[in-house]
Amino acid sequence: MSVPVRPVYLLGVLAAVKAVGLVLIAEAIARGIAALAGGALPSADLLEVGVAGAVLRAGAAWAQQGTAQRLAYGVKERLRREALERVLADGGTTSGKQGTGALSVLLTRGLDGLDKYHTQYLPALITCAVVPLLVGARILAADWVSAAVIVLTIPLIPVFMVLIGWHTQDRTAEARASLDRLSDHLLELAKGLPALVGLGRASAQTRALEDIGAGYSRRTMETLRIAFLSSLALELISTISVAVVAVFVGVRLIHGDVGLEVGLLALILAPECYLPLRDLGAAHHASDDGLEAGRAVRHIIDAPRTSAAVPV
Repeated sequence: MSVPVRPVYLLGVLAAVKAVGLVLIAEAIARGIAALAGGALPSADLLEVGVAGAVLRAGAAWAQQGTAQRLAYGVKERLRREALERVLADGGTTSGKQGTGALSVLLTRGLDGLDKYHTQYLPALITCAVVPLLVGARILAADWVSAAVIVLTIPLIPVFMVLIGWHTQDRTAEARASLDRLSDHLLELAKGLPALVGLGRASAQTRALEDIGAGYSRRTMETLRIAFLSSLALELISTISVAVVAVFVGVRLIHGDVGLEVGLLALILAPECYLPLRDLGAAHHASDDGLEAGRAVRHIIDAPRTSAAVPV
């Protein structure tokens, strides 16, 4: 799916600013606790560093969300306009398999699902590419052992994300197909309702509609179940990975191989290396419907013209 380049660059810069804010907050906390443990009072400079980090992080998060929302609105409206123009140019039909009801749902409720792609998935993807690298670089500069543990454990999360994502993609496609059948059936039922009532077939169509609706509900619940299980798996992997970092830091603290400030800095920043990956997994599931709708709309726009096409 084509996305304007400038907002993507801006989201990347904001993600880097957020990473700098995280590092400043961790530095202030680690130095402050280490100073208290050594029997000294933290200096006033640490408070300024911590406040500056909090302001940078909050401001970057706010600006990132605003940029993503503007991007979502622009892309969604452009796709909707191009698809409508194409459908009207083809005389109200498409060369795809969508019925009129499915097409109506796709261009209204379906395209609204793209909001989650641009406001959740895309910022999470960019954050995942920027924040772990910058935060990991700071951990590496302070404690190479903790950085090595993170480098060895962090690839487990993308592997599980890919494996679960393949399975979820099939379930999402099945749920969308069920929604398309339900939409088309509703439209045909509304068109032929007078005839069905006259022939006494309304009750049979009602039962058929209930069966289609039940199938759609069942497939939607299966997709949600997989999404919850995948979130649990990612959370478990990241928790165990942070625990391994904590064990290495604790053992070396006991033997005096690492200072308290360095150990605290590594422990505070380590979860921030895994958090963007967990957020990316959750955002991927939330944006599946929108991505399916976006691909379907792009197929309508790029499809060859039908014989019923008229100039506009």
